[in-house]
Amino acid sequence: MVIVLIGTNNLAAGDAPCAIASAIEAVGRRGEELWPGVRVFLVKIPPRGEDWKFKQTERQELNAEIGRIADRRQWRVLDIDNLMSCGFSKGCAHYQADRLHFSVE
Repeated sequence: MVIVLIGTNNLAAGDAPCAIASAIEAVGRRGEELWPGVRVFLVKIPPRGEDWKFKQTERQELNAEIGRIADRRQWRVLDIDNLMSCGFSKGCAHYQADRLHFSVE
């Protein structure tokens, strides 16, 4: 199993969603090359920042493309938005105070 959860720092750097999606697909393909028959899971980019709004438009665009990649390549996609953000609540303990890094809780 290969689980790919990358790209949020690329959004922060201003990279285009299509470029990030291309890199995510390349990582999944590399996993298939290294381990034939592996199951690839792409994790959509979770929300971050104050009020969960950091680069929201770009993140949604990227997540839509991640879904299309998964469909095209017959990979699985995981949308962890509600789970990791506790339903987008302000008091969610799944993130550290910076609302970027996951906590150990």
